[in-house]
Amino acid sequence: MKRAILALLLCVCMTASLILLLPSCGKQDEEKQTDPVKVTDETRPDEQGTREAETAPVITHWEAKIPDSVDLSGKTLTIMTYANANEVWYDVDFDIATYTGDEINDAAFNRLNYAEEKTKVDIVAVKGEGYGQESMKKEVVSGGSNHYDCGMVFARGACTLAEEDYLVDLNEYGSLELDQPWWDQDARNDLSVNHKSYMIAGDISIMYRKSLRVLYFNKEVMEEMTDVTSPYVLVDNGNWTIAKLSDIARAASKDLDGDGEYKPALDRFGILGTVDTFTTMMVGANVRSVVKDEDDLPVPSYYSAETVDIFDQICDLMYDKTAAVHANVEGIDVVTQFMNNQGLFASIELHNLVKLRQMTTNFGILPNPKADEFQDRYWSTINAHVAAMLVIPTTSMDEEKTSIVLDVLAAESKNVLTPAYYERFLQGKAARDEESQESLDIIFHNVAFDLGVIYNWGGIGVLTQNMSRQYNSNLTSEYEKIGDTFERELEKTIDSYLSR
Repeated sequence: MKRAILALLLCVCMTASLILLLPSCGKQDEEKQTDPVKVTDETRPDEQGTREAETAPVITHWEAKIPDSVDLSGKTLTIMTYANANEVWYDVDFDIATYTGDEINDAAFNRLNYAEEKTKVDIVAVKGEGYGQESMKKEVVSGGSNHYDCGMVFARGACTLAEEDYLVDLNEYGSLELDQPWWDQDARNDLSVNHKSYMIAGDISIMYRKSLRVLYFNKEVMEEMTDVTSPYVLVDNGNWTIAKLSDIARAASKDLDGDGEYKPALDRFGILGTVDTFTTMMVGANVRSVVKDEDDLPVPSYYSAETVDIFDQICDLMYDKTAAVHANVEGIDVVTQFMNNQGLFASIELHNLVKLRQMTTNFGILPNPKADEFQDRYWSTINAHVAAMLVIPTTSMDEEKTSIVLDVLAAESKNVLTPAYYERFLQGKAARDEESQESLDIIFHNVAFDLGVIYNWGGIGVLTQNMSRQYNSNLTSEYEKIGDTFERELEKTIDSYLSR
């Protein structure tokens, strides 16, 4: 196979180079090697939603099963990937041609090479249009003209494709082992309807983890506030709440030019956020638009007195123009403002770590706050507009090949790709202290996939975002406007799944 041959040639060249450079190589060079790293369950973020993995038996290598009787020699697996939509949302998982020295690229290359050798199947990546939805739809309508066996589609688009019956139920497809830890079990449980799973996330791709929204904080600004409890301590004690965030943020704001006014471009604020901050903080406070009944069917659960109270707390902070900056309204760039030391907290996604590595001031990473100290877990959530889900179109007929190769890819990704992203990239290069690494553990262990937000029934997924643009805090009134449509569209989706 071309990738295997190229890898062999590169290994020969690299070995020769290492022999020549051996006398001058030290520990620093050893840390730059791109060989797969075997990681134990004790240090991994992949057992979603629980810390039980910390005491589980140590497993140093994951491997998918391939029946001895299976021979896939000479076949090709075609994966549709994201197009290069912009500088952030482009495929980094499958369209990999060679080693580049980048940790993520080289881990993905090793993973693909391993899977090809293990299954004897060529793996080909083909770029779709944008975030994949239209390309996958055209594939099914055309009867499989592009021969996509599977593909990556953004979460909200994947939901539309599933509802319109363009995707297969992964639970019934070939020999896919969805119960294995290389598939995200929170995604599997949260995204199913009527015990049918039309999309999945997991170690096979880093594209959904990049979209997780967290809180960064400026450690230099925090050190000025000597009478404030460290947010790291609050997180550890289970007391990191919206109320605590609000108190600290308000104390951090400062009229830098001394003119008596707080101006987004010139002064310092307690928190910098966007429209997505509102959705994320609601999920972080354990608000869900739906819950599942005993038949695995979603039931509306969004509106309640508790939900109104939580939204009021968020609005009290984010609408306070002396404490917060709403970037979408004010027209500022949160990352730039944060890097300029003009914000204590910044509510932005994990992919921004790439830019923040250039920041001279030290910063930390925190999970989203709880509603109160009695909430049992911290929660993070994906950005449904961009987070990539693995889907399989109804035109994908070679179930044996596709299911086996996907499991092999995902299992090997758990061995090499996730460690490269998590330990070498997020922890090694970007996270600047041990506490931030612990926060990342919490963030990755507790990912919520809110079906209502992702399907966006009746506009429930963008309700608070749209309200925030108008500084509107009347959730009761705004929910009344969409409530009936929300429930009607939800029932339509359920009927669609029940009819199959």
